[in-house]
Amino acid sequence: MNNINNPDFIPDPNWKTMLGLAFIADAESGKPLTSQEDAEQKCFKSISNALKDTRISSQIGNWECLREPWILLPGVTEQKETRWARNTTVVFSLADDKTQIVIGVAGTNFVCSYDWFVEDLETETLVPWNKDIVINGPNNTGSATAGYVSKGTAQGIKNTWLLKDKISGGETLSEYLLDYLSSDDFKKIDNITVTVTGHSLGGALSPSLAKALLDNKSVWCPAHITPKINSYIFAGPTPGDETFRDGVQNGDIAVSSLYNIYDVVPHAWTLCSWYKNLINAPCLQNLHDIYKSVIGGDDSEFGKIVQTTVNWTINKSQTALDSGHKYVRWNGEVKVKGELPTEASIKVTADGMADLIEFDLYKEKNKQHLENIQKVCKIKDSDKDPKKELRLHLDYFCKFLVVLGIEHIQQYTKCVIDREDFHNAMKEYFGGSSLKELQGIDIIFKLFDEISTIA
Repeated sequence: MNNINNPDFIPDPNWKTMLGLAFIADAESGKPLTSQEDAEQKCFKSISNALKDTRISSQIGNWECLREPWILLPGVTEQKETRWARNTTVVFSLADDKTQIVIGVAGTNFVCSYDWFVEDLETETLVPWNKDIVINGPNNTGSATAGYVSKGTAQGIKNTWLLKDKISGGETLSEYLLDYLSSDDFKKIDNITVTVTGHSLGGALSPSLAKALLDNKSVWCPAHITPKINSYIFAGPTPGDETFRDGVQNGDIAVSSLYNIYDVVPHAWTLCSWYKNLINAPCLQNLHDIYKSVIGGDDSEFGKIVQTTVNWTINKSQTALDSGHKYVRWNGEVKVKGELPTEASIKVTADGMADLIEFDLYKEKNKQHLENIQKVCKIKDSDKDPKKELRLHLDYFCKFLVVLGIEHIQQYTKCVIDREDFHNAMKEYFGGSSLKELQGIDIIFKLFDEISTIA
């Protein structure tokens, strides 16, 4: 279906399928979980039911979830992270063609600080890429002829590769693939296609996992089978440097990347100085400017939280550059144009978010967080009405977050699939809890603490 904002973009079935499966891999995002085994069972059931729903299958095709997903659920010793899923990984197969395998890699779990501040944001340091990265992760050393990736990406790849399930006897992804492809069903099959797809954090991890599969082919693929490996990337930040990118794209992996020009996430981690043409360039310095027309208000006065956050991310890329590492995006990316909301349409949601943040911020236990964000906003207790002034900053910040969420999630469905019934079905099966019910505010307070260090 042709999108009104993108008259030249007519998504083929593969784009729809891979976006749908990428979003399905996010099944446990925002959901409180009790145990890894319980999470695996519930996730498998909800995914299997969703794939049978014609509102979904009519858009992405007839796919099966081959087994319970891998879900990293931290132990009880980690007080803040005991219930939030990390690195959910799902294996799908086309119902009428078992040689077509898709691995869906989950994006950022929006209530998990580990996802945000480790796998997403540990980007100042880059790690050499070689086949041992799946074991060593951020501590990998050795040859860097294949380039470098961010420390966060290295950690995400290690987590995904080494994670063992609970239900099926402690299998890893590679062990399962080897068992599956060694079955009688594949004895006479010479060729398969393995596609790794992901959105957001999953958009950084999906090409990296595809590269790991290629580098470690003998570990998971029987010798008589030749795998064709693909990667579909949606809204992904760039995971590595030019050598890594070229090694992936010029090798035996077919990379297809799509992003919304109004989505802030694909602007990481490139710097605008690297582009000759800055129009719609996906780079960090453009982040604040994207939504000014929607947010309203005086950005120079009340946009300090947003701008300081942007400066904080720029510092991360600059630190990497100072160490000799330059992040680059993928070649041949497809750019779509989302529809920006109006200021009026986001007001209620943004106000509600600001209410929640403000309510918690003035509790005694959060005194240090309050002091940190006042520092960012240049507010002093001696000011005439510091609480009212801070609220104006929070209002601006929350409007930015709401638009970010719309452009980072909803507009991909709108641009690529553009079916309200599909969107409604996905919400029914995979909709998480609200911010009020979760610890999402803790993520925001941690951000306040981090950006206060450069204020």
